Amino acid sequence: MDLRAFLAARATAPTLDDQTAAALAAAVYKDPDTGLNRLVGVQGWNILIEANEAGGYDATALHHPASRSLVIANRGTEGFRSFADWWANVSAALLHDPDSQIIPALGFLRRAVDACVAAALPADQLLITGHSLGGGLADIQGALARAVAPAAPAAIRVVGVASAGFANAGAGYAFRNGLALDPAAPGFIKHYVRELDPVPHHPARSVFGQDHKIASVWQARRAKPPHGDIWEYTTVYDFLRNHDYRLYCEYLMLGMDHHLWYSQKAKAVTARAGEYPTWDHTFIQPDDY
Repeated sequence: MDLRAFLAARATAPTLDDQTAAALAAAVYKDPDTGLNRLVGVQGWNILIEANEAGGYDATALHHPASRSLVIANRGTEGFRSFADWWANVSAALLHDPDSQIIPALGFLRRAVDACVAAALPADQLLITGHSLGGGLADIQGALARAVAPAAPAAIRVVGVASAGFANAGAGYAFRNGLALDPAAPGFIKHYVRELDPVPHHPARSVFGQDHKIASVWQARRAKPPHGDIWEYTTVYDFLRNHDYRLYCEYLMLGMDHHLWYSQKAKAVTARAGEYPTWDHTFIQPDDY
């Protein structure tokens, strides 16, 4: 899916749905071909400020005039080489430490609100989104938005995608700094998660909002001996594929009536009708394995 084209098509949308939020969470990642943020220059979306902190925090704040929305998109872990991102994941989830990204994430939220107010831009809603680490930070930003940025828009929504979940770290930071968590947060924060994605299911995960299940990824493979000639369909136990932000974005809104199918032959994933694959277990290799 062309994320820039997807978002440009929503330039005049009067409301921003969850699918658009997921697209924003995906587009804030760098384009692997150009190394550039894919939110830059998208028609109908005006970038206010960006963050690229030494501690690893990356985000973009945008204004969407058609829906009168201030948007904050937090970038998740940028590959296995991003030590700062992985340390943020570990320290926030396991050590409940405010680490090097929670503090700048809240500071960025405040600056984004101030920039929107200073430019006199109409903003009736604050939409915060992010994938993985970015979703965990979005969770905290939403719960503390009114405490750290009193001028924030009246309506707040948080849409996390495969959110890592650092609510305990966020609550600890709020307590130490005398900040009040928004009691309405559980009602306006949601996370879309895949059952077999290990990130939103790690044992130390904690969230402020509610999880919503989306489709898993399936594949065909040979059965274990002594039935090695039988092909069976099974879920893909692949960390990267089940956590891939592109799959979350592109298929988020398919719901329980669809599933994702990984073809070893095509080395690609496609959407298929039905919650599960429907071909029978046979001794015959399936055409779309």
